[in-house]
Order: sequence, then structure tokens, then C-alpha cells
Amino acid sequence: MKCTLLLLFTGSIIFFMATRTYAASIKRVFMFAFAVVPSFWATVKDAPITARQDLFFGMERTEVLCARF
Repeated sequence: MKCTLLLLFTGSIIFFMATRTYAASIKRVFMFAFAVVPSFWATVKDAPITARQDLFFGMERTEVLCARF
């Protein structure tokens, strides 16, 4: 399966061209589907993820993490 490694924020994510999905790099846990625009808006159904509030730099954001790590 062809993939492209993307380094995003503090971790790394693999983008799989064939399935158009993003996965956590270590265990290839699929987290986001590319068909959704923007691509990091909706998670893959039943993806093992956790969300954490991030207030760094005075902005309110949500960090999505793989729950298996």
C-alpha cells in the first residue's frame, strides 16, 4: 500500500493513498478519512482516539491522540 509520512505537530501520521486515510505511524491505527474536508474534521468510525484540550499560545484547540499509545 503506497503511503506518505507526514510529520504533524508533535507526532507523525501516515497517509495511505489507496484508502485515503490517515493513521498513527507506530501501530497504523486509522484515525481520519481524507474524504472529509477538511481532512482532520471527522474521525474514522470507532477509531481508538482520545481528545485533549490545548490552550497553548492563548488559542483554544482540541488535540486528537491515538488511545493505544
